[in-house]
Amino acid sequence: MCIRDRAGATAAAAMADFPVVGPTGEPARWVATSARFEPVPGQSDASLWHLGFISSADTYVGMEQSDADAESFLDGVLGKAVTAGEVSLGGAAWTRYTVGANGYRSLARPWGSSTVVVTGSADWRELEAFAASLAVVPAPAAAAGAGRSPSASGSSAGVG
Repeated sequence: MCIRDRAGATAAAAMADFPVVGPTGEPARWVATSARFEPVPGQSDASLWHLGFISSADTYVGMEQSDADAESFLDGVLGKAVTAGEVSLGGAAWTRYTVGANGYRSLARPWGSSTVVVTGSADWRELEAFAASLAVVPAPAAAAGAGRSPSASGSSAGVG
């Protein structure tokens, strides 16, 4: 994970009740545009972890992860996207979705007690490479297992 996002990811990992994931080894020319950890509106026990990047091809790649109800989380992120098959990345099955509410391509899969969505205007190759690079971000030793209690305003982490 690039240095600009490491602090945000580590902070999210310390607060989350699920295994927070982030990319490992993203290309140096990718630019982090956003990172945040916040409560899910209307679901007091659920949180959302978000990362956004502009790729070297000048396309958007984002990642959303939440321990909210999977069906409602996917509906909220994917909108009216249509399932477009599955792809195996790093030994895990990801479901492909096309033409969401924002016109993006997306990949989704369960990850522990959470659901992860990789989405964006990037082509399938870039989205799949990003998804395959995801790994669990270790929580700081002092906070490991401490759980989280994000404020109502959320916690902006890393980049904004």
